[in-house]
Amino acid sequence: MILVPGTAAARIANIVLAMAGRSVNDSHMSGISRHPTPWLAVALAAVWLTGGTARLIAAELQSAGQILTLSLEEASKAHDVAIRGVVTYTDPTWSGQFFLQDATGGVFVGVSDQPDPKPGDVVEVVGKSHPGAFAPFISLPRWEKVSSAPLPVAKPIAMERFASGIDDGLRVEVAGRVRHVRAEAMGQWRLILANGGQRFEVVVSSITPGLDPMVAWMAASVRVRGVLAVDYQLQRRGLA
Repeated sequence: MILVPGTAAARIANIVLAMAGRSVNDSHMSGISRHPTPWLAVALAAVWLTGGTARLIAAELQSAGQILTLSLEEASKAHDVAIRGVVTYTDPTWSGQFFLQDATGGVFVGVSDQPDPKPGDVVEVVGKSHPGAFAPFISLPRWEKVSSAPLPVAKPIAMERFASGIDDGLRVEVAGRVRHVRAEAMGQWRLILANGGQRFEVVVSSITPGLDPMVAWMAASVRVRGVLAVDYQLQRRGLA
């Protein structure tokens, strides 16, 4: 993805496109906003499941919220992490990385040699805290699927808040009008959406069989639901 300096960007997954009175359910969508030095990634999140194992209880950090509120100094100490949550976004080009959400927030899980989990998988992840460039994440992860869960309702947010990245890692909902559509490698489609004075990019990884995106999406008004994640080029996350 090429980002124009000074632009915020976002990646969105598991979206719903609402067009011409009908909804088209697709998965794995990503996008950018009008200021592309910042890069936002978005994937669908799901509900936190209560309970856990002795392994989870023994760790210092047991929730996304605890990880995300670490200071730069504390996150750099590689604290033990053990968290249970729902996989909200994966990408075949991400080397096993994915987004995970629990009741306290959404967090990024770093590079792994394990096969990619699937959105909706409830997994237990153990690893180490890492400061990240924008927000803390889980490094050196090992994970195990324990069940599956539905994805939660996305939080509608204004485009200004979307571009700020304050909802990094959470499932959100934004709207826009499709201005550009093009095919990508690995069956993905890349869209440019506009909302007011802002533009953002959306990448759809899978589409409804038989759908022609050039016809169905061009100039359509769409509503996008997914998990917001911010690129390292943004200023470090601050808590609102």
